[in-house]
Amino acid sequence: MTALVITKDNKNCSNKYAVWAITPNGAILARKIKQGLKNTDCHIPLHMKGYDDRCVRFENLKARVLSSFSHYKGHIFIMATRIVVRIIAPLIRDKTKDPAVVVLDEKGNHCISLLSGHLGGANELARQVAQILGAVPVITTATDAHDIPSIDLMAQEMGLAIENPDAIKIVNMALLERKPIEVFDPYRLLNDSLPAATVTPTQTLPLQGGAQSGGKNQPTIYVSDEIKELPPTWLILRPRTLVAGIGCNRGTGKEEIKNFLYNVFRKYRLSVKSLCRLATIDIKKDEAGLIELAEEFGLPIMFYSSEELNRVKGVQSPSKLVEKHTGVESVCEGAALLGAKTSKLLVPKQVAKDVTVAVARTVYT
Repeated sequence: MTALVITKDNKNCSNKYAVWAITPNGAILARKIKQGLKNTDCHIPLHMKGYDDRCVRFENLKARVLSSFSHYKGHIFIMATRIVVRIIAPLIRDKTKDPAVVVLDEKGNHCISLLSGHLGGANELARQVAQILGAVPVITTATDAHDIPSIDLMAQEMGLAIENPDAIKIVNMALLERKPIEVFDPYRLLNDSLPAATVTPTQTLPLQGGAQSGGKNQPTIYVSDEIKELPPTWLILRPRTLVAGIGCNRGTGKEEIKNFLYNVFRKYRLSVKSLCRLATIDIKKDEAGLIELAEEFGLPIMFYSSEELNRVKGVQSPSKLVEKHTGVESVCEGAALLGAKTSKLLVPKQVAKDVTVAVARTVYT
């Protein structure tokens, strides 16, 4: 068995930080930060002389930030906060996607977490930079100020995808106010993370249009790969529990595979956000459509040999035609089962013109 792992960190500079300075004093601090923080690019003006030639030079600060903002996982600006706000304002998209932004004064006294404090890691970045320079980290998010865990950070640490970020504030406010929070979490992924005093486990789901217990405004967390009709106030977290086994004819394009995969997930009311990996036969290692799809999703692909696929138990739809061409009775079903390390299919083989898809779940209740 072999695996090709493709993640977002393989793209551009998304595993790196950028530190920006516009004055000589700022450049001195930037050099210290670069020395103390791994994977950091130092950006200074083109006209400044006498500094490390390995620094990235820019002629226009705004233009350079606009062109490189999304290529870094975090930015450290050594300048006035108002300058930074005016530059990054048109670049802000979503708390689940924006990079961390930290602002530092030129004397290195205070390090402010400005954008993406939790999910983007700006709070932690501010603490790291402050430690390097002996500065005071300035963290203004309410949960941090009260030393209370935030649900968005907990979700990130548990590998849970946040489907509706607008509901984060409802749950975090309940945590701050010590109010009860109902939690539908059959996998018990949040069991040891939330304060026990606030959690009210629930196994009942709301009827369409409102919650059964506590009303539609009751702070509630729903952790599941299944799509349900839920009140918009419920925070929906998607666990990485699903494996898609995929078979395809040679030369099938990424969009055709992707569209059919989405159709299968819609049909069976499953969330694509809960995919943890793709799986197929090893003769597809060079299949461009599959490789491109995995790269777009930021997921690994597991490649299995015909011997491994022929030994798997739980295949529901064997095919002599598939066996003739690949040497195995089932590619998508066998690959899904192996990828999920189970013998039970969640979705049996679904067939399109050039694509087959099956789904298995890695976690059971």
